Amino acid sequence: MEEKVKRTRSSNFTNKEKAIFVDVLPDYLNVIENKKTDGISVRHKECAWEKLANEYNSHPEVTKRTVKQLKVFYDSFKRQSKKNYVNEKVALYQTGGGLPTVPKIMTLAINFCR
Repeated sequence: MEEKVKRTRSSNFTNKEKAIFVDVLPDYLNVIENKKTDGISVRHKECAWEKLANEYNSHPEVTKRTVKQLKVFYDSFKRQSKKNYVNEKVALYQTGGGLPTVPKIMTLAINFCR
């Protein structure tokens, strides 16, 4: 029987790494978020992810990440941003007295939710 090799876990994204990713992302967002799935579009997406990974990894303060790791982080970040956006929007219309809370929506989250 073969023994299963345990996957090695990489370090979590730091706040600095997240900020760098968010700074690099807008240049490639149009291609990455393209809904088309034909062969040419898929190749463009793969190329955009490679360029994004190269640009991200070129920063000296980041841990080197693969395209797969960046995609997983992007999906998680996007999901969490949408969730935060919805929660803040719901909180905006809630009643209960007291002072209203000021929404702290990230600018990138707004782009995901439109």
